[in-house]
Amino acid sequence: MKPEPSITFKPVNDHVISALLKFLRRKSHRDRGKTTEFRGKTYTLENVGHGARRTIYAYFSVDDSVIRISDLWSKSAFTLSEKLNQGAIGGVHYVLSDEVDSRHATHYCNGWPSPRWAAAGMVARSTLSASVGESTDTWH
Repeated sequence: MKPEPSITFKPVNDHVISALLKFLRRKSHRDRGKTTEFRGKTYTLENVGHGARRTIYAYFSVDDSVIRISDLWSKSAFTLSEKLNQGAIGGVHYVLSDEVDSRHATHYCNGWPSPRWAAAGMVARSTLSASVGESTDTWH
C-alpha cells in the first residue's frame, strides 16, 4: 500500500496573513484568480471554500510558493486543538512546522462561519503539486 503523502508548511509572516484575511473579507474578492498586493508582492487566490466537518481553507500563490490558511491541519504544535491535529485530510497529511506559533481569527472571511481560528503555512508550489496534484481543485 502506498503511504499517504505528507507536506510540511513553514511559517508565514503574521502581517501577510492578516492582509490575506482582510482581502478575503471583501465579498468581491472571493473568486479564484483574484489578486492582492502587499509589500511589493502579488498574492493570487487559487482556491477557497468550506470542507467537511465545517472546516475552512484558502490557498494563495506568491512567487513559486503557496500559502494555505485553514482551521484544519493534520499535525501542529497546537497540541490542545483537535482540529489542528486531525490526521490525514483527504488522504494527505498537511503538517504545520513546529515554528508556526500563531493563529488568526477569520471573522466574516468568504462567508465562513465566524469566529474560526485558523493557522497558516507556506510551501513550495512544486512540493504541493507533486503530493496532491497540480489542479487546485484537489487542494483542501
